[in-house]
Amino acid sequence: MRIATFEERDMKKTKIVELPETNEILSRSNKLILSRYSATLVENKIMALSFKRVKLNKNGNPAVVFTTSELRKLTRAKGNGFYNQLKIAAAGLMNKMIYMEDEQTQSFSFINLVQKAEYREGRFTVVFTNESKALLYDLKSNFTSMSIDTLFSFKTNHAYRLYEILKVHDYKIGENNKPIEIMYPLSDLKLQLNCINTEGKKVKIELMQPHPNYDKIVNDLDTEKKFESWYEFKRRVLEKALKEINEKTELDVSYTPIRTGRGGKTTAVRFYLKRKVANVEVIESEESQRSEMVGKVREIIKDVKLTKKDCISILKASNNNLDKISTAYNLASKQGGIENFVAWMIAAIKNQYEKPIEVVEGSQEKAEKVNEIKESIDERRNSLAEELWDKFKKKENFSEFVQAIELETGLAFYFFDTMTPAPEKNQQYVRWLEHQKIN
Repeated sequence: MRIATFEERDMKKTKIVELPETNEILSRSNKLILSRYSATLVENKIMALSFKRVKLNKNGNPAVVFTTSELRKLTRAKGNGFYNQLKIAAAGLMNKMIYMEDEQTQSFSFINLVQKAEYREGRFTVVFTNESKALLYDLKSNFTSMSIDTLFSFKTNHAYRLYEILKVHDYKIGENNKPIEIMYPLSDLKLQLNCINTEGKKVKIELMQPHPNYDKIVNDLDTEKKFESWYEFKRRVLEKALKEINEKTELDVSYTPIRTGRGGKTTAVRFYLKRKVANVEVIESEESQRSEMVGKVREIIKDVKLTKKDCISILKASNNNLDKISTAYNLASKQGGIENFVAWMIAAIKNQYEKPIEVVEGSQEKAEKVNEIKESIDERRNSLAEELWDKFKKKENFSEFVQAIELETGLAFYFFDTMTPAPEKNQQYVRWLEHQKIN
């Protein structure tokens, strides 16, 4: 490795970092990986390579230097766009404040990572703060290692960040490779995937609280309002990120949304995480094994005539998971109006259908769009109902309503408020008001 300590004032003596070699491993503090911050994909990649190659300068600060050619390869930028991109990245790094919270010890901290980001004479210098030393060097425990090649293969920032936070839990996967479950509240997930601008003043103030309200940050304080609905977040962030992760990494990840209340909105995401199985032992040859898997698919799908190519396509969509194929086929048996069986099976496997999918005018795609519109309307109705409930709670006579509910149920009002969907709560309050007027 050519990196060594360098003198900021004597650039001629400075040895420059090289781009990552094959299978080079980066180890980082879990606290750093799971922190909440805003960063672009370029910033994240610069920081990742910096953490790998960082050395102490003469002032005792962690620091690293990149050449222009190295950064061009890293950013994949061309022409004048590179300079502007680098300038934006430098500004972003300088303002990079990391928020970390430890719920077990009930402690939190804000740390400025970068003291200096400078581009001069074809060299880009990043100098880290003294406060960041523990995150960079103290890796005796609670750290995660991952391939730099893998990190640099990502084309989207959401995939980069989601892979990082899921990889932290990789050690929990046992020798049997049984999927582990990881649940993230939706608001916290949006924060960690850089969907929320954490640099806003109100957001920073809320993050500084002993127990920050992530829902409040996402729903009320964030000014950008990106990917506000679950369906937008699912389509544009989550599913695209998982597609990249499943294609490019050693992890096999799926998910299910968690909804609250009757017909309620999505409030959390449960991930199912396992490692991809290495090449299965070949009995005679690779072709014989493929033929065996094709035969197993045909055993599952007995009443549909499938070509070998059809079976291979279905196997590929499922990552050779026969259970997924069987589940999709059982749904297909209950489904009416399927025009293209193979295409339907592939869609059912990739999108994790849990029930038969409606068909409109002979088209599954049209049906999905109709359902999405319906679900979006339902979500908006729930949102409006919650807003109305918040207004009711501010009424002068609301305390009387609380007493009436507690008397009727024999339970604290808290249980009624948290367990009852907003539309039903509104109806009960209106009925109570009408009863009050009659009496």
